[in-house]
Formats: sequence, structure tokens, C-alpha cells
Amino acid sequence: MNPVFNLYKTGNKKATILLYGVIGDTFSEEGVSEKELAEELLEHGEIDELTIRINSPGGLVTAGIAIYNTLKNHKAKKIVEIDGMCASIATVIAMCGERRIMHSGTRFMIHNPLTMAFGGKKELERSIERLNQIKEDVVEIYSLTAKLDKSKIEKMMDEETYLSPEEALENGFITEINKDVDKNITNYLKEYMQYTNVHKIKEKVEDKIMTKEELKTKFPNVYNEIVEEGKKQGETQERERIKKLDEFSNNAIVANVENAGEIIQNAKYVNVKNLEEVSTEILLNGKMKPIVQETSLKGKENGEQQKEEINPLDFSSRVEDAFNLGTIEGSTQMSEEDKRKMFLKAFEEA
Repeated sequence: MNPVFNLYKTGNKKATILLYGVIGDTFSEEGVSEKELAEELLEHGEIDELTIRINSPGGLVTAGIAIYNTLKNHKAKKIVEIDGMCASIATVIAMCGERRIMHSGTRFMIHNPLTMAFGGKKELERSIERLNQIKEDVVEIYSLTAKLDKSKIEKMMDEETYLSPEEALENGFITEINKDVDKNITNYLKEYMQYTNVHKIKEKVEDKIMTKEELKTKFPNVYNEIVEEGKKQGETQERERIKKLDEFSNNAIVANVENAGEIIQNAKYVNVKNLEEVSTEILLNGKMKPIVQETSLKGKENGEQQKEEINPLDFSSRVEDAFNLGTIEGSTQMSEEDKRKMFLKAFEEA
């Protein structure tokens, strides 16, 4: 879990997000990740009331805008509480709340967007153009909430303005001031601790790995969801296994194996096996229907023919295939794996 971003369940369909640190993790591993925040909100499930507690100097504009939109568009009622510094892009995130509260001793700071640029005249002009676009976007978000026209907001940003709780309230950036900090924190902690199922949505893997029974006891809903998902995946995989075996049984080569049906049926429901295992068993234990082949008798001038039954898998009975069995000098013995591969290749080509 990111040390500056945590999401806690604090009641029935209630949760609290702590945004304590730099916004964005592009330049700092300890920054608040917009991606992680969005993912955790989705994993958390249904929330009717969401409290966002902020103590941040700001950070990456694009990350802050993404967090603002994620929270703004969430259906829960949003309560923003500023616990310390709320500066730069963090003030934009604060605008997501229907209620926006500053506690005693806190500060609210807005300024123009900053960047670093390198290059010639055109590159620097493009950077300035981009900064102006970002400023317009930020002013637009402020103006939707604050009791100020855009020109006044732009002037405050130009001057890098620090606002006390009273000044922020007067200008409409917040909706209320809480001067009884001790009481507020006490109530928050009481609510947090009294909720019987309080937990972080994600835990560090190294902290503790739960056993199946612990998961079932502490989080029965999560356990049941996992079980149901496992059942669905198992059913899908089993249907696919049976389908492949059915297709395999209809293959022209397999049809010539006398006991193929018995082997496949057994693999389906008794000694469960997959397609690869079944094909290997048929190759090793299959009984092919004999193929009748006519051959000329040696020493007969008139080319008299004789009929001979041949097992296609019994290579030792065929001189033509003796090289597969090492019976001709310089040849090599065919392994069971090679036989299996040859069988599968013939199956695919059939």
C-alpha cells in the first residue's frame, strides 16, 4: 500500500481516503497514484458517503485532474476535510466535495501552473501555450465551486495566494470551518474503531497471508465471491475439455482405434484426463483396426499376391518402418515422445 494514500472502510457503505503527500507517482514512488486510487474505489464496491482527508503540497497536474474527475464522478456524497496544507493541484481535488471543511491552523494555496522547459523559441512558446491551457482548465474547475468570477481567480493565482480558513470560506473555496479539531478527530477515530468490519481494502502481502479458514471467517462475502468465481471458471474449463475430447473422438485416425471410445469415455468421467494425455494413452495402448495390404511373394515369377493384416502402430512388423525401431544400421530408436508427436501431427493433418 502506498504510504501516502490509503482507503479505509469506516462504516456501512462509508469510506475515507487519506491523501497525505505529493500528488502523482511519476517523479516519486511515494506519490499518490491516480491509477491506484481509481482501482481501489472500484474494488471497494458500493459507497454512499466518501470522506477525502487532504494534507498535500500539490504535485503533478495531470494526476490531480484525474483524481478530481474520479472522485467528482463517483456517486457517493463527498466530504473533503483539509487537515493541514492544501496547495497547488491538491486544491483542485478539494473541489470534488459537496462539503469542504478546513480545520483550524490549515492553509489553502493557489498559484499558476509550473513547468520545466528546454529548447529553442518554438519549444518554449509551446510550453507557455500549454501552461495557459492548464491554467484555463484549473480556473474553470474553481469557478464551478468558488464564489468568484474567473478574472479574480486568475489574479489570485498570479499572486500565489495563501488563504486562511476564514478567507477560503469567504471566497467560496470551502463550505465550512471546524475549529473544534480535537472533537472532530475523536469522533472520526471512534467511528473508525467501532465499525466491526473495519479494514484496508488492500493489505501488504508481507504483513500477513490469510489462510482459507481465516478468510472465510473474517470476510465471508469475499470468500463466497471467490468460491463462486472458481466454480464458474471450473465449469468453463470442464466444458472446453469435454468439447476437445468429443472433437478428437470424431477424427478419422482415432476412429480406426478399436478401443478409442472406451479410453476417451474413461478420460471424460472416471480417470479425468485432458486431450494431450488421452492422445498419448491411445498411442501407447490403442488397438488399431488391422489394415489389409497385398504384397508380392518373393520368388514367384507371375507376381502372385498375398494378403497381410498390418497393425499401423506396430512398426516392428513392417520392414519399411524398421528405421524407426533401430533395426537398420545407422538408424535410431524412436522414443515414445516422438511417437506421440507423430500421432498428433497425423491427427492435425487428418
